[in-house]
Amino acid sequence: MGGSKYTYDYSDRLIILSPGHKIVLMDFGTNKDGFEEFIDDFTEGLALISDKFQYKSIIGGSRYWRDKLIAVEKYHKRQLNTDKFFSKSQIRDGRDNEEYRVTDFS
Repeated sequence: MGGSKYTYDYSDRLIILSPGHKIVLMDFGTNKDGFEEFIDDFTEGLALISDKFQYKSIIGGSRYWRDKLIAVEKYHKRQLNTDKFFSKSQIRDGRDNEEYRVTDFS
């Protein structure tokens, strides 16, 4: 979420947006509390944008995103299998029915 309006204090992270897949928030750092705060801030910012552009009726509220449309991953050097990564983060029907989980893509 570009622009100076949406900046985050936690910089050891990556946001992956790919059509048909969950929003993947990947942590490259060691500050677990900082990453959790980033997740909360990101979700709040996404909710504000969704409300502003009237997407909430289409994609649901932020509680839904946190539970169904956001995948959280801790990066482990040399253990990332991209095929498995994108397979596990895929949304099957536009409203993923699987329970939220912190995924393990290794």
